[in-house]
Amino acid sequence: MDGLALARKQLIRVVPGIYRIRQTVSRFKFSVNTYVMAGPNGLVLDPGFGSRKAGTTIERCITKISGEYQRQGEPFEITRAIVTHSHWDHFSGLSRLQKHLGLDIFATPLQSQKITSLRGYDHSFWENQAFLNPGQGKNDRSRMKNFVLNAICCPLFRIHFVRGPVTQIREGQSLEINGQAWQVIPVPGHCDDDIALFNTDSGVLMSGDLVFRTVPTWLGPENSDLGRYLDSLERTRNLKGLRLILPAHGSPIKDPVACISKTMAHSNRRTAHVMGVVAKAGKRGISFLDVYNALYPGKPFSQPFLGGWIAVTLKYLVDKGRAVSFYRKDRLVFRAAG
Repeated sequence: MDGLALARKQLIRVVPGIYRIRQTVSRFKFSVNTYVMAGPNGLVLDPGFGSRKAGTTIERCITKISGEYQRQGEPFEITRAIVTHSHWDHFSGLSRLQKHLGLDIFATPLQSQKITSLRGYDHSFWENQAFLNPGQGKNDRSRMKNFVLNAICCPLFRIHFVRGPVTQIREGQSLEINGQAWQVIPVPGHCDDDIALFNTDSGVLMSGDLVFRTVPTWLGPENSDLGRYLDSLERTRNLKGLRLILPAHGSPIKDPVACISKTMAHSNRRTAHVMGVVAKAGKRGISFLDVYNALYPGKPFSQPFLGGWIAVTLKYLVDKGRAVSFYRKDRLVFRAAG
């Protein structure tokens, strides 16, 4: 993960007082947006990757912003860091900011459980959905699998946990950032502990992974929930005065209501596709793997990545009573309800 490359326009001011640092890992063609909310009582949002190079990049960018403020005779101090949710590409940079810059780490109670220890961190990118595999994580084979994945993934992705104190924040509370009130809004669905920051005066929403301008949000086991995700999108779309979304990946969303509506429509189409495959299987039902192969024929090796949203959608259909699940020859299968 040390292949952090300096992207073109890596540090830009997206709106007055808010700067975006784009961290890009060239070998994976993957990037995350870290935001610096600059001013006398500033904050770093989603510090991203945990590599030394990533941390140095953030520190260098903060120094550059500080110099700009000093030249203009404006007060500047970064005092805190916060994450929108507990996925590794958002929180791994926290420990360095706490150690090197002395920043206070703010997190909700649920986030705190995951960002402070390996034991509390759920590898949601790798675990099979418990809905599809009852008892997953409780037997010796699952424990050994988790141990091996932890041993590989933590060094590979530079996952670092916060060792110092964490200040608890509550969903729904208001944070004072540079003299402005930012509301902590719960937006679960992509992860079970997602939050966003919303400023009613400017209409700016710092959304994390809730919605992106050009691609759908990743949903998958273990902590994604399609029903909660759609509810979060609906509540966000109805925010009074929403004018701009600053996501954790990709470019700013200048037409937030239209973008959220498009995202919801896309999700509904994908749900209909899954429901269509399940209904076509008839009373015998169809397994998760067979649903995947019907939607992604000839792509067996992509199943751990592409199959996540299908697992989440199957659970959503069962929860909504549109499908039922049962065992046929020790295999969990799904059929249309009724």
